Amino acid sequence: MRNINYHSISPGQDDDDNSSITEVSPDSPLLGPREFSHQTTRTLWFLAKQLHSISALVCLAIFLWAFSGTQAIVPGTRLAEEIFCRRYYEHNAVIDERMCKVEEIQSQVAYIFGFSITLNGLVGMLVAFPFGVLADRARKPIYFLGSVGQFLGVVWMLLVFYFSDRIPAELVLLSPVLKILGGGLTVATAILYAIISDVQTPENKY
Repeated sequence: MRNINYHSISPGQDDDDNSSITEVSPDSPLLGPREFSHQTTRTLWFLAKQLHSISALVCLAIFLWAFSGTQAIVPGTRLAEEIFCRRYYEHNAVIDERMCKVEEIQSQVAYIFGFSITLNGLVGMLVAFPFGVLADRARKPIYFLGSVGQFLGVVWMLLVFYFSDRIPAELVLLSPVLKILGGGLTVATAILYAIISDVQTPENKY
């Protein structure tokens, strides 16, 4: 396509003396190179800030998931120890904690928590793949289901401990089964890691 030349002529100067010539074609951008570069830099910087903010929030969520799980271990163990201690001594009053350190009581506590951890792992392994496939289509609903399953498992454990004088404490082993709904902590944290991978550019992944 033919270019059109525009000559800028100062007063008192001839065409031949003019050295300021600007070439403009229909394909030329409306914004100059400097303005376009500045706008692009601002846009990329804003986008980078947004991506880092999302990643930071997701990392915080992963930390809170892990932190809440570790914080529940100590009081849960103490509650189970107290329940088996009262059963062992056949006494419902307050019992000195040092009396609960006998081997018979500690073995029961270790059995309950060890078997519970094993069931948690098995449930997570069984449901991770199907819920992972579903999470590729819709992350938010599956993450919500995983959170609900984890919440129900914790609530069930607390209810069993609270009503331990009426129901067997061994029913706490049903807590991991409730995490079939959504996969619990295993699926929820996997989805959070997937979200971080989604919002990062290929250059930042390696």
